[in-house]
Amino acid sequence: MVQSGKEGYDLPTIMIIEDDDLVLETTTELLEIKGYEILGATSGKAALAILGDPGLPKIKLILLDLSLPDTNGIDLLPDLLAIEPQLKIIICSGTILDEETTNKLARQGVKDFLPKPYNFQRLIDLVKEALAD
Repeated sequence: MVQSGKEGYDLPTIMIIEDDDLVLETTTELLEIKGYEILGATSGKAALAILGDPGLPKIKLILLDLSLPDTNGIDLLPDLLAIEPQLKIIICSGTILDEETTNKLARQGVKDFLPKPYNFQRLIDLVKEALAD
C-alpha cells in the first residue's frame, strides 16, 4: 500500500511503515496537515520497494513500526539503511524495548522511540527534532 501526501510542499518527505491501517491513515493525515509529503507502506517488502524507487521523492525520515506482517522493524532497519544510509529513523511501537535493544538501535542510527499509543504533539516534536539533525 502506498499513500502519498499533497504535492508542492517544501518540507521533507517522510515514510510511515505501519501495518495498522487506522494508525497509518491518522498519522498520515496529521503530518500532511503540517505540510509533510507522506509515503506509506504496510509491510517491509513494500517499504523497501518504495525506498528504492528513483521515481519517488527522496525520503528523509521513517516512522517504523516494529511489528509488520512480513518482518519486524529491527530486522528491516539494516536493509533500509543499506538503500539510504542518511535516513533518520523513529521507532513507533506498542512493544516495550529492553535497554540492550534500545542501545543497539541507537548505534544503528535510530533517533528516538515513540511508544504507542502516542501523543500527536510528541510525534510532531520528534519529527521536527529528527529532521533538524
